[in-house]
Amino acid sequence: MNHWTDSKIRVHALYCTIASDVLSPGDLAPSVREVSKQAAINPTTVVRAYTRLQDAGILRRRRGQGLIVTEVAAEICREQRVTMIRRRLRQVFDEARRSGLDNGRLEALVREELVASKNVRSEQREPEAARCEAERDGEGAAEETTPGGLSSNAAEQEP
Repeated sequence: MNHWTDSKIRVHALYCTIASDVLSPGDLAPSVREVSKQAAINPTTVVRAYTRLQDAGILRRRRGQGLIVTEVAAEICREQRVTMIRRRLRQVFDEARRSGLDNGRLEALVREELVASKNVRSEQREPEAARCEAERDGEGAAEETTPGGLSSNAAEQEP
């Protein structure tokens, strides 16, 4: 079962977009109508996602213009991603231990995968936001809330 909601998907996609510096401080967020049409989701869902991003301090309303990316947004988004990655690594480590792998073998696997991912990244520069969407499409999300009130669990629970 996939636990992603449209609102979580939009929040996660915007986190990735901001964390990857595609949207910079002061940039306007896409309009509700634009996101709704592009993602084929209800405008109310987009409004909910934007509200969550405002509550977290990532977006703020600028009178007469719309929602803009705040100065601290990239830092908040990067920290959110680090939290997500750390949680996913713990899950992998738990699975490795249940499978009987010792720390030496686990460390060797991690080093091998780091080298392999570095080689892939240098050969193929996929935009960060597209990579985030691929992560989202491949995995579900468990509900966990950050201090800003956002779900920080993108792609962490089995679908």
